[in-house]
Amino acid sequence: MHTEQPIRSRRRPRPLQDSTPKEVYKKQKVEHPSQLPPSFWDNLSEVWLTRNALRELDRRNTQATANASTKLQFLWPVTRNELMAVQRFARQGGPDLSGLRGCPEPTLSSHRPYRIQKRRISASRGLSASRNSCALRSTKSTTTESSGPYDWNFQQHLTAHGIFPTRHRFSNGHIPSKSRNWDGILARLAQRRPSLSPPRFAEEDFEEFLRADAAASKERQVIEHAIIPFIEGKVLDKEYIGGGIPFKNLNHLTDGTLVPGNPNHYYGARPDQLDPQIQIELNGQIVPSTQHELPIAPNFFLVVKGPDRSSLVANRQACYDGAFGARGMHSLQEYNKDEPDFNNNASTLISIYHDEQLRMFTCHPSKSATSGRTEYYMTQSRG
Repeated sequence: MHTEQPIRSRRRPRPLQDSTPKEVYKKQKVEHPSQLPPSFWDNLSEVWLTRNALRELDRRNTQATANASTKLQFLWPVTRNELMAVQRFARQGGPDLSGLRGCPEPTLSSHRPYRIQKRRISASRGLSASRNSCALRSTKSTTTESSGPYDWNFQQHLTAHGIFPTRHRFSNGHIPSKSRNWDGILARLAQRRPSLSPPRFAEEDFEEFLRADAAASKERQVIEHAIIPFIEGKVLDKEYIGGGIPFKNLNHLTDGTLVPGNPNHYYGARPDQLDPQIQIELNGQIVPSTQHELPIAPNFFLVVKGPDRSSLVANRQACYDGAFGARGMHSLQEYNKDEPDFNNNASTLISIYHDEQLRMFTCHPSKSATSGRTEYYMTQSRG
């Protein structure tokens, strides 16, 4: 979002009472987990056996074993006479249970460890989690690739909270509609950038681009040295660009169990372009970091994955980051309104670069017709 003049409030700002910059942005710290907590797994309807799920299963098994060991400590120590008395009582048949009626069948304790040999887990098995235990069940497919937090379970969590990826189809067959300004966005994207037009960008330049892409084997190389600088060209206003900084200052999008958003690059506005009072009131919606010199109100995100990573992982990360941007832009557009209005226009763009392809997406908020909650829809525009 680039503007020449500061964005002013529609109402007269309240005095800041000689607040220092640190006091202006001071608010209750948003807690973000460093890894997916147990409550994340408990709330999933079905758990896929990814590496994150196996790690959680190991943790629960270890905890269950520790709990069982703690319980056994109450049985020990016993004296030799007590042990002999129990053995003698058992040899005589134990207690008479013939008078018991209507008692349920005994069940295994929910704290019993689950013995799973990981090397025998196939791609057709998944993990189902409840609040107290984990059990195996059949699923369509799974993956155990190293995807960080952005695995199949992460996507299921986003969908359950109204954050939908591109080409999502609901259970009733309904497909989300595109944004209302979809045609205008396509028309703008169809305009060729002068720096990529002949003769300024010849066939030799394109061959050099392909060679650079082939030589970049890691994500860091793609971002810093090879591909992204080639695509961006000469950036004059670098103060509009941020990236590599987790969005720890933004409020949670779901139930607080997800890690913060963290796009490779994002583009927004300089802090001095927005009225300070609006920044105070919308701090948790539009100010990604407490580092005050970084851009605010991001609405253009870039997600990059190296050739050894999955495009599905990139899609999930882009969907998550784009929802932060769409929420922030909507909060600015609806600032000082009594009732928020959903015009279904997209004000947020996301780009994904992976395997020689640059794909572009939009993300726009909409109000659910059934639940009334705010939902976010990611739609692919060009590639």
